[in-house]
Amino acid sequence: MKKKYAFILSAVILAGMLVISLSRMCKGTAGYYEHQATASFDNQEYALLRNGDVILRHGFGWVSNTIAKYAHDDYAVSHCGVLVQTKDSAWYVIHTVSNSLSKTDGMQTDPLSRFLTDSHENSIVVQRFVSQDSNAGNKIAFAAWNYYKQRIPFDDEFNFEDSTEFFCTEMLWHVFKNAVNVNLLNAADESEYHIMHFAMLFDTLHFATVINQFDENKSKKICR
Repeated sequence: MKKKYAFILSAVILAGMLVISLSRMCKGTAGYYEHQATASFDNQEYALLRNGDVILRHGFGWVSNTIAKYAHDDYAVSHCGVLVQTKDSAWYVIHTVSNSLSKTDGMQTDPLSRFLTDSHENSIVVQRFVSQDSNAGNKIAFAAWNYYKQRIPFDDEFNFEDSTEFFCTEMLWHVFKNAVNVNLLNAADESEYHIMHFAMLFDTLHFATVINQFDENKSKKICR
């Protein structure tokens, strides 16, 4: 049943990617979502960020809406990545995206401002790994950066047993195992079904919430 779920969801997502790709060919990429309200951070939210934080969002488009709807998580998020701060204090997000949705396939880094612009208004959650190791965040950021440098392609088949390609939550799963020796899934949950969910990133055993724009804006619902 779990494998069937993963297969159906991946098939639906791939079909959506094809629809979006064809739409962009007809309309052009520029201004594709220009009429949508986008996410943003105020100065107070920027000040809360730390290296290695996990950022989640609800992106635009049919694929993002499908993931947010069928993942059945507490919050309607559809994508995730790792926050990395450069030496000049600029914030970037390391994540992985299919070339059906991006000019670059697989591992990539975007300025945080771009990541927010590609997100629904009030749809951002930032989670921080809870550890007694004060350097844990830097280790997480470093592991994500190493995967980015390897240019690992996107896993269009959503097969977490193949570590040569990653989808977004799979990438986070590998990052945490490598960086801080933590398996975000227990043995009973280690399957395609559970790794495709974002619930592991909300587990209070491992994470504390830094920013949650869903809770901060409960009166504003995101259209699925």
